[in-house]
Amino acid sequence: GEDRIDIRIAADPIEFFVEEHMRQRVVCADIDRLATQEPADSDLARKILAHTRDELPLHMLDEEEDLFLLLRRRAHPEDELEKTLFRLDGDHEAGKALAESAAVVLEAVSAGKTHLTKAEAARLHAFADHERRHLIVENAIILPLARARLTETDRKTLALRIAARRGLCLIPDEPDA
Repeated sequence: GEDRIDIRIAADPIEFFVEEHMRQRVVCADIDRLATQEPADSDLARKILAHTRDELPLHMLDEEEDLFLLLRRRAHPEDELEKTLFRLDGDHEAGKALAESAAVVLEAVSAGKTHLTKAEAARLHAFADHERRHLIVENAIILPLARARLTETDRKTLALRIAARRGLCLIPDEPDA
């Protein structure tokens, strides 16, 4: 449960991003499933909505305010990081708009709407497709670069910031007495 999240962040914040991305892929599969269900499952819609409203914005902040900033500081010119980050910033903006559009549909299903129009289903699929494409870039370029470039201090800073954003307090490692 949630009590294990802080330990995982502290152990390896980059691995935490890997796990978050895997969870997002599962949510994308859930979104596609919901879009094609007859009748649409209100519990599934509520679960997806909670993720979209609560967890996704935190994850975007983890990336925009912490991970990307640290990478900018450590990247080498040959990494061509700016080009990738420019694309990802645009992706985040588009993702926020698609998330809002999907949230309207998810709210309706949560409230008991059981049949989606073609347009509503298309809005859900568009959000899931966009998120999947975004994750491919992050997993293929950003996370390997973070592994290669971030220092031990960067990782500790990243872990503390991710935890703090979720109201968790990480106790810094004590040197062995």
